[in-house]
Amino acid sequence: MRKKVEVTPIGRRKLEFVFLREIKRGVAGVYILWFGERFYIGKANCIRRRTLDHKSKLNYTFGAFLYGRKTKYYGGSYETIISYLIENPEITTVEVDVLDICETEKEALFEESLWHGVLISHPLNHFCLNKLYYLPDYQILG
Repeated sequence: MRKKVEVTPIGRRKLEFVFLREIKRGVAGVYILWFGERFYIGKANCIRRRTLDHKSKLNYTFGAFLYGRKTKYYGGSYETIISYLIENPEITTVEVDVLDICETEKEALFEESLWHGVLISHPLNHFCLNKLYYLPDYQILG
């Protein structure tokens, strides 16, 4: 018997971001956002500020999309993430973690490219919500 999951009405749903460990202000590096079992990998000069920017833009874009309005943020990975969130209304929390702490933005860009390099050929690639690497479940071969 399936457990009944209480779902917030889609038009009023707001994502909450939870940091899995303390991230000091001003820390640069590569981070991961967990949307249930799927994830997004990014890099930032300041991980805390960037993830809070994601929160703001995703909540705004999600609401606008549901009411048929286009926004300048809808596209790229946001489009993939919003589609996934619509398919999975039980997701209301995004977990944030750090993959690599870096000294400079250039180092963070390099580290992010290494993570994405691994993902390209990794069997768990289909869990990634980054637009360049995302494969919907129906495209998984195997």
